[in-house]
Amino acid sequence: MAAPLEALAEYFKVFSEPNRLMVLEALREGPLNVTAVVQCTGLSQALVSKHLKLLTIAGVVARRPEGSLVFYEVLDRGVFRLLLAAEKQLLTARACRGQIFVLPIYIALASGVLSPPIAVGKRRA
Repeated sequence: MAAPLEALAEYFKVFSEPNRLMVLEALREGPLNVTAVVQCTGLSQALVSKHLKLLTIAGVVARRPEGSLVFYEVLDRGVFRLLLAAEKQLLTARACRGQIFVLPIYIALASGVLSPPIAVGKRRA
């Protein structure tokens, strides 16, 4: 029983870094090379390369060489549904506690809200 739970915990660790989530979000629309991911995220080339390597090792992203370039793409688009479900759960939990928070990127994208973050919820008196 411990082995499957450990594997699941390791898988979730892949999504525990905000910059890595930015890299994943950049790949949402399709394959990109490192330079394009850097442009989309504003992260350094070294940081993007590090996160792409970790995502590739975890089996979330595939690496595909094309000539002198290497393109990266999300292997299973279900990962975006997983992140959306996690963010909805987070929103619900925070709303139940009356916390003010920012609408997460995956929910904003799924609902078509692509503008700056939106404050949601209100603090109870």
